[in-house]
Amino acid sequence: KYWIGAAAETARWCSVFAQLYVGGKARGVHAFVVQIRRDEERSSDPNAAQLGARIGGDSMPGVTIADCGDKVGLQGVDNGRIWFDRVEVPRENLLCRFASVDRNGTYKSSLKSADELFARQLGALTGGRVSIAVGAVNQSKLGITIAVRYALSRRAFGPPGAPEVPLMFYQSHQLRLMPPLATTYVMAVAANRLKQLWWNCEDGVPKQVHVLSSGFKALFTWHMRDCLQQCREACGGQGYKSENRIAPIKNDRDVMMTFEGDNSVLLQQVARSLLAEFGAASSSKNPQPEHKSAQDHARP
Repeated sequence: KYWIGAAAETARWCSVFAQLYVGGKARGVHAFVVQIRRDEERSSDPNAAQLGARIGGDSMPGVTIADCGDKVGLQGVDNGRIWFDRVEVPRENLLCRFASVDRNGTYKSSLKSADELFARQLGALTGGRVSIAVGAVNQSKLGITIAVRYALSRRAFGPPGAPEVPLMFYQSHQLRLMPPLATTYVMAVAANRLKQLWWNCEDGVPKQVHVLSSGFKALFTWHMRDCLQQCREACGGQGYKSENRIAPIKNDRDVMMTFEGDNSVLLQQVARSLLAEFGAASSSKNPQPEHKSAQDHARP
């Protein structure tokens, strides 16, 4: 397991998603609570953590832990990698919202198939994607706010014999910042709607929320990347200074395109869902509400 937060130095317990075998038969991916470090206090030796990362240290039997090393950003996040070698956990450590194993070794599940179980397990990622999508918009807001305020205060060449004028008075500078500002504004409205849909989920994750969270996560984080880069350049040398925040924000948030699902893969999921709806609408005389738009496009 790689890039696990708090794993390198601090975590003692974790939730591990792994394949469950019962009686030699694979039952799909399930979640297990696993202890990875002992409960006693760690050594006060400043070199103990580094030594422990190499040889196991205070980790549990069969568990090897190491740091992920230096990163582009998020240096305060304790990311680690974990190896599990024949680690034993009690039966009670199986998180059993969807399935359980009784004392006789009998597997029971409220779901019909391993595919359905896998889909429900992945549903937990939807909340993460919603958070990332909303967070990406917030970072875009922060970057564009800094850049616009700087452009209104930083003065440059004016007409001959006249005072210098703020950068924002130049149309060329407006063309750099106004498009990402407008896009961020629209995305903020969409992000708020996505939050409302997510908060209203009571029993499972509706398909609409899954599709929207996947698509918005990809589009909003890509926009954030491009917006912050434009803001950094629009601020000139001042934008390169850490104290002005844009560059550190870029470094810390660049991983948003990767975690909770690679953006390119997420858009493939969105495309698959849309094509399925398009096909259903094309072949149906009485489409469901979510298919009506697709049917309109399907008409000759």
